[in-house]
Amino acid sequence: MPTEFGGGISFSNDEIISQSLNYSYLYETLISSLSTQIAEKFDITFTSAKVISRVGVVPLVHFFMDRLIRLDLMIRLNGKVAIAKSEKEYKRIDSIDSFCKDVAHSDDFNQYLLSLLAKIWDLEIVSFPLKAKSALSKTINGEGFNNHLFDDDYKNRFSRKVGYLLRRTSKYTGKIPATTMVNNETILFQKGLYGFGKFSFLDDKIELSICEKDLTIRNKIFNYVVSESKEDIFLFLKSVGFRFDLLNEKIINIFSDYLSSFFPTSLLESIIINIDRIEKRLKRYKSKTIVSCGISLSNQSAILVATAKKLKRKVIGSQHGGHHGYIKEHVWALEGEYAFCDEFITWGWRRFERIPGNNSSFNTIRLPPPWLCYRVEFWKRVFRNKVRYPKLKEFDFLLFSNKIYPLPVAPSGAHLSINHIENFASTLLELIKKCRDKEIRIFHKPYNHLTFELIPETHRKMLSLGGTYYKIADRLDKGLTPYLVEKAHVILFDQPGTGFLECLACDIPTMVLWTRFFNTETPWAEEIFKKLEKVGIIHRTIDSLVNEIMAFKISPLDWMENPNRKNVIKKFCNEYVWTPKDWAKYWSNFVKELV
Repeated sequence: MPTEFGGGISFSNDEIISQSLNYSYLYETLISSLSTQIAEKFDITFTSAKVISRVGVVPLVHFFMDRLIRLDLMIRLNGKVAIAKSEKEYKRIDSIDSFCKDVAHSDDFNQYLLSLLAKIWDLEIVSFPLKAKSALSKTINGEGFNNHLFDDDYKNRFSRKVGYLLRRTSKYTGKIPATTMVNNETILFQKGLYGFGKFSFLDDKIELSICEKDLTIRNKIFNYVVSESKEDIFLFLKSVGFRFDLLNEKIINIFSDYLSSFFPTSLLESIIINIDRIEKRLKRYKSKTIVSCGISLSNQSAILVATAKKLKRKVIGSQHGGHHGYIKEHVWALEGEYAFCDEFITWGWRRFERIPGNNSSFNTIRLPPPWLCYRVEFWKRVFRNKVRYPKLKEFDFLLFSNKIYPLPVAPSGAHLSINHIENFASTLLELIKKCRDKEIRIFHKPYNHLTFELIPETHRKMLSLGGTYYKIADRLDKGLTPYLVEKAHVILFDQPGTGFLECLACDIPTMVLWTRFFNTETPWAEEIFKKLEKVGIIHRTIDSLVNEIMAFKISPLDWMENPNRKNVIKKFCNEYVWTPKDWAKYWSNFVKELV
């Protein structure tokens, strides 16, 4: 894998986008074949089997193929290499969640797959201790971590008791099952949208039944699926530049054995038991609709949605963060949310790049995000009776740098990962140097402690270069707080994500240094982002950003009240972060239509 100095095998954003489209075609081929097998062998409906298949196939296939492609490229560059032996053998996976965690964070698990792939080239497997992780990676966020995206004004003892009571009673009085509503839940409770004739809290968490692997059934299923899909597998590998001379039965056999070993037991041998457990909870509802903000490539989602499909219930998903609608190849949403939903609640936008599974009846529902609507009022209260945009603050930029995944996640798409770490490190260094030269002060809040563990030398240089103009936050909690906002003039992001949307909606000064090295906008969003560039909010270069903060500091109030800038922000918000004052009315009407 690459380091802060380069090396290793990395893929550019353009390459990842191109690969992602090819992956999607391969997923659909394997999902279709596997769904038929699961439906027949376990006597469940094809639509339920398709859900189960997708949750297993997408992460498993991406992990295998990504590491296969990287190993091939490494051998082309360096000749045959030896592969370090993993410390333990991995014979079974019970949950797709634990699998995805190991893919992104376990060197040993990655090494185990490489040792399987080594057979393709007859590479030597050697005992070689992997580099030990520092203590930072064991507590990635540190002690006492808080997620301020869930902050609200109701966190006192009385309100918590009321909320708990409302939640419990809505299980019996509500009509429409709503599950995993994340940071919207408390606010929707407060607005009276749970209870009689409205939403009902559905607890979709179950204790997974785990059965022993049935190797006979597994081998039959996956030998058939991979054999039937052989030409598509080879076509995929050719499309990503894999060597023609290696496209042989050895790859097919290793791939088949891998899927047979690692497809989660909870989604195969135990699937009927697990579906039955959720089915008992869903059957007591007459409503033909389920609403959820938390659908994803997870065991919990797989079993919930598979059960809903069995009962012919409509599944309405909901946006719960940024990127949707305006970031190209937002793969977690494309492959892990939209594909499971019949309808999807958006924060204002209506256009999709594509919908995996070719769901022609897929529909969008435009609704304001309750949490962000609440945050608009929250920030108004915070700044009441205060100078809104003072000329003097301790820092000029509050820099929120993005999360870095230490290993490529499965699936990978438009997000910051080890692929981009060299660009990430060099951009930080250049930013700090140019800001120091202009006496611009930076207060840096990295996503977590792992950030600096991955770029230790860059971290040392940043501290040396920045001197008194650069300081790192002591606490690395998630989200914006009054303390942080009052610390600096402008909130600076490295991509237009959820925090950026909050700042625009809540009139908090913000800019984005968006060089597009790990993601970019969708074609239809290009026009509005060009306008955001023209008014000094989005920046492709550090020089442009530095010039804009200098202009901002002359008069923060004038900068924020500039009519042209405000009009562009309003247009963007209407499309991607719609926060009307009467937002609850829209949700109330939505609930009435469902009853």
